[in-house]
Amino acid sequence: MLPYGYSPVTINRYHLHLHLHPPFPRWLNLALPRGGNYQSPIYDGVLAKVCLTVSRQQLATGTYNIPWDIIFTTRSLRQYPEAISPIVITKIFNQVQPGKEQLPVSKSIRCTDQNNQVQQQALGETIPASATFQRVTISL
Repeated sequence: MLPYGYSPVTINRYHLHLHLHPPFPRWLNLALPRGGNYQSPIYDGVLAKVCLTVSRQQLATGTYNIPWDIIFTTRSLRQYPEAISPIVITKIFNQVQPGKEQLPVSKSIRCTDQNNQVQQQALGETIPASATFQRVTISL
């Protein structure tokens, strides 16, 4: 019995091939830097909350499940690290089947200023099916 993902060898006159079939693991490198210099007094008291979610979507049915998410609790915008030293999270998602599944990455950023005015941004991107390693930068 061969390990999962392997099929029998193909032997021809000159080569011996062990065929590796999907699913392959996907490595996601999520970076969260502060997008600018927020030292101006206009940013005094501005708070930010960041939510990151990685979903697994079954293409045949359109169903999603959420294998990983994180919420950075509300904190001063200035407390997030600068671009030269961002928060970096590396996650590995095993058994992703190209053509049958995909990994959408979603981010939601909610900022509240000193007058309690709220700005919210939500964006998403899908990791390309051919990518085994992908860096996603979420800039504030």
